[in-house]
Amino acid sequence: MIKRILTPLDVSAYADAAVSRACNLAELADAEITGMVVLDTEGIEKSVRLPFRADLRNYPGEGVIESELEAARKLKEVVENFEKAVGTRGVHSRLSKCEGSPYQQILGASCFHDLLIMGLQSYYHFETEQGPGDTLDKVLKNAVIPVMAVPAREPGKLESVLVLFDGSPAASRALHAFAELWPYERPAVRLLAADVDQTFGENLLIEAERFLRAHGLEDIERVVEGGGVIRSVEDQHLEWSDMIVLGIHSGHPMKDLVIGSVARHLIEHGHRTLLFSQ
Repeated sequence: MIKRILTPLDVSAYADAAVSRACNLAELADAEITGMVVLDTEGIEKSVRLPFRADLRNYPGEGVIESELEAARKLKEVVENFEKAVGTRGVHSRLSKCEGSPYQQILGASCFHDLLIMGLQSYYHFETEQGPGDTLDKVLKNAVIPVMAVPAREPGKLESVLVLFDGSPAASRALHAFAELWPYERPAVRLLAADVDQTFGENLLIEAERFLRAHGLEDIERVVEGGGVIRSVEDQHLEWSDMIVLGIHSGHPMKDLVIGSVARHLIEHGHRTLLFSQ
């Protein structure tokens, strides 16, 4: 059951799309959205070169003050846009304002929510960086709740969902996370086991299908393919799917490589909503 949704806010179209997706789900689930703004004070202080002279080190840097004021002005605009969006939709919402490292603040707040919805690209460090930051990567490596990452476009109804399932604990947790979400939009589901033995894959997907049917889902298709996951998704399933569900493998020495392969490829593709769990 989804009752509390955390949505970090920034100055990008990705964050706007995340708020819209959160509103869609909140309407269906009667859930509350927490819009979160973070003033990246740590990043600002690191980015502004302070005087080297020892007698000047304790004075507040003028550049720090100017950067914080400019960030505050932008955050005010972000807050106004969020309040307008949720007000128009009439969903339950609250606003959270904090300072510090964006990904640490997001992870801390996520403990008290059921789902985190954010952009496939993040601009929470807009005070100090011109391009997208690495907040999503850091969140995915440490998140304790499911993370939905969305592209920078107005989200429609989720009508088709591709679930990547290899039987691992991470993939199983992602399957469970999806089982909590699907009743609200009731999409068609395609279970995919790729790069596995045919018999092993078929047995895996039969059990995954039984699990989803026990949760009331009926429109399910099973596909087992011997090729690599990325090639299989791109060649056969990407255009069909509105959302892709996959696990992030944690606590493993190859964790960064895993994130850098299937998940990283799908994040960089940037055109599909992704639901992660680890």
